[in-house]
Formats: sequence, C-alpha cells, structure tokens
Amino acid sequence: MREIQVAENKTLKLTNVLARKIDASELGNLGVILTQMQNFIKSHSAMPVGPVIQCVKFTSGPNPEPQIYFMMQVNQLIPRLEPGYEQDAVLRVKGCLYAHFTGPMDHSSLASQKLNIYAYEHEIELTGVCDLVREKAEAAAKKWNVPRIYKDMYEAFDDPQVDIILNLTRPDEHYGVTKPALLAGKHVFSEKMIAVDLWQGKELVQIANEKGLHLGVAPDTFLGASVQTAKYIVDKGLIGKPLSCRASISRDYGIYAEFLTHLAKKGAGIGFDMGGYYLTALAAILGPVRSVAAFTATNDPDRVNTRIGAPGFGQAYDVQVPNVISATMQYANGVLGTLHMNSDCIEDEETCLKIYGTEGILTMGDPNQFGAPVYLQKPLCEPVEFPFTHGYQENSRGLGAAEMAWSILAGRDHRASKEMAYHVFETMHGIMTSAETGSFCQLQSTFQTPAALPAGYRSVGDWSRKEESALI
Repeated sequence: MREIQVAENKTLKLTNVLARKIDASELGNLGVILTQMQNFIKSHSAMPVGPVIQCVKFTSGPNPEPQIYFMMQVNQLIPRLEPGYEQDAVLRVKGCLYAHFTGPMDHSSLASQKLNIYAYEHEIELTGVCDLVREKAEAAAKKWNVPRIYKDMYEAFDDPQVDIILNLTRPDEHYGVTKPALLAGKHVFSEKMIAVDLWQGKELVQIANEKGLHLGVAPDTFLGASVQTAKYIVDKGLIGKPLSCRASISRDYGIYAEFLTHLAKKGAGIGFDMGGYYLTALAAILGPVRSVAAFTATNDPDRVNTRIGAPGFGQAYDVQVPNVISATMQYANGVLGTLHMNSDCIEDEETCLKIYGTEGILTMGDPNQFGAPVYLQKPLCEPVEFPFTHGYQENSRGLGAAEMAWSILAGRDHRASKEMAYHVFETMHGIMTSAETGSFCQLQSTFQTPAALPAGYRSVGDWSRKEESALI
C-alpha cells in the first residue's frame, strides 16, 4: 500500500512512562493488573496516553533473567509511586518501526492490518545455527543464508540477539538442550517428544512456568489444513456428539532403524515416534485423556543390521521398545478411543484416523502430513471429501515454531503448548505403564484444548487471505 510510508530502525521517544513489573506468579491475572494500573493512574489525577505496552527486559550479568513489564505513557509525572511501580521522565526505544499513513481515513483499518503483517514478518529472523558436526552447520548456514554459526549451544544461549532456540536434536538429547536454554532465559521450540523420561518433561514444564517462557513441542502438523479442517467439522457439530475414535498405523521400522538407529532405542520406537502425531491430532480436537489401558509386545528384539553402507552394517543391535501396541483411551469428555500401532509389519504404510459421532463419521488422513484429505459421512450417504477450511496444505514443518514466535510478539499463549505436549507424552508413558502392570493408568496432567486457527486463510491466488496471516 503506497499510502503507508515506513522507516525501520528508528528511535521512539516517550515521556512520563509508568512501568509495572509483573512477577511469574501474576501471569494468570494480567487483566486485573492492567485494571489496577489504570486505577492507580487515575487516582493521581493523571491520564493514560496511548496503549499499554508489554515489554521484556533482561537483567545484566552472566545469566540474564527475563523480567516482564506493563508500560504506559501518562500525561504527567506521578510524584509518589507505590511499590512495584517506576517511572521515567524520558524513555528512548531503539530499533522501532516508524509508519506514516497519508491516505483517507476509510483506508486506515486496512492500512493498520498491513502494517501489523509487515512488522511481524520483519520481526522474526533466523540468526544462527549450531551442530555438533561443523560441516552440517556450515551447510545449513549456506542454504538458508544464516549470518552466524555458533561453536556450541551455550554460545547461542548467551547471545542477547537470540529469543527462541529451535531444538532439532534426537529424543534422548531434548532434555539436555532444552533445560539449559530455558535456564538461560530463552524460549524453546523442541522436536517431539518433549523428553525421554516423564520426570524430565515435568521439570521442563516447571522451569518454563517459573521463568515465564514459552516452550513449544512438535508435532505441529495439527496446525495444518487437514487437522484444522477436521477440528472445524467437529466444532461446528457436523458429526453431532463425538462418541468414539480410532487411530492406527503400520510401518516397517526394521528397515528404518538400520539407518535411523534411535528408532530402536528408549524414547523412540513407533509409540513415542509416531504416536505423537496421532495423539496430538486427537488432543487438539477432543481434549485431554483421563485414563488408558494397553497391551504391548516386542517382536524379534535381537537383530543384525543388514543395510549395506549403513554405519552399523553387520552389527547386532537390540530393539529396546515395543513394536506392537494396542491401547484403549477414555477422554475427559467421555469419548472412548482405540490406538493400534505396529512397526514390524510390511513396508507399505497403512494409516487410519477416525472420529465417530451421533450424526456422522469424520475420516482424517495421515496426521504426519499437513494436507491429507478429510472425509465426512452423513447417515445413509457415501463419504464425501470436505473442502479445506484452513491453509498449510503443503509440507510446513516449522509452522509450530512460527506460530509460537507470533504468539510471543502478540503476548498470548501459543497453540503447540508445553501442557498439551506433556499430556501427550504422559499418555504414551501411561500406555507403556498399563502394559507393564496389567492395570488401568490414570493420567495426572491436563491442558486447555488449543483454539483453532482462523478459517479462510488459504493463500489461493493473489487476492485471497494469506495463510501466514492466520498466525498473527
């Protein structure tokens, strides 16, 4: 839009800025704190000027800590401040985006939307990469035009320019990377699952809560067109009341584990590797699980690597995790579900993901994909392919990290939350525990079912709503 004149990296001068520090224990009462702040201003015969600003400051020293503030410009200095408040007569904020709108007022709303999109798109940057194998880091930096290669992860954690750490390590390394990143005051988005042991995941959630940091965890495929459209169908009541669900996958990890060796080890296997996709898709639609019961088996645990050219060719290895899983789940909303997983089957993968309601059957595609077709069957009718209501039909790995970044900028909770990730993690652990003990396992955690992304943002043609705009 030519009616907006934009300049970057400007310095904003504010006067009479009142600030209120927010402790971690107060993060659930931000609305109350804002009201108290406004009343405090009025009680001193002052008036707010402009909107409230949420900002994060970092303490100095070798281990900087984030501190959250509400800031508001007022029309005069307040002579006597109560504990918790501070005020600057003049405050200069560097690195701002300056915009001057020169068009007619009836265009101002559209101009504001475009300016928000511009600001967000220019706010999220890939600042550096790190890998134990230097050559891999160099290749990634070259491919994505990344300006910096860190010698180790701690150098990245100490970089004040870094806000989010993207943890793409193997499952048994997730805890060892995520924990020090959180302790360094960084937001983290991690590959699935959140950790290996249950106590590790619980500790990571606790640290993030105590420090007021965002912790996101894959999979993020539930944010894609397929699962979001399925969620739309259920939320709109198109299958009536959901009563049951069924999830199933068969694969041949005997092939995959010969070159992706972690798939045969603790923390992976088909349960913790693929289970996250199915359980997360169902969690995003149906909410938390209350209890589980299961049987598992480990077929042919002692094996030899037969893949010519693989690092472990000819060497014996053992399958440390179950490769056949059959489980039942009771959801907190009353839905009953079954989960079947077999990773010692034929190479031709077979998937199934369905939700059965009083007025219809919803069939989803592979939740490991973003744009698998979605089918709706009504009484006495054949299943019909339902048109996508949401964007991100193509492979959009990293969508969850992007949505989390936009959420941080907007000051809201992100959708691939640590609470949902931990609950899915605990659900799979509960399945394993039930199989070992021969008893039902009652889950202890819960989460708030994530809100659907706004419908209609599909990037179809030049004039349609862009799918990225759904993340703002």
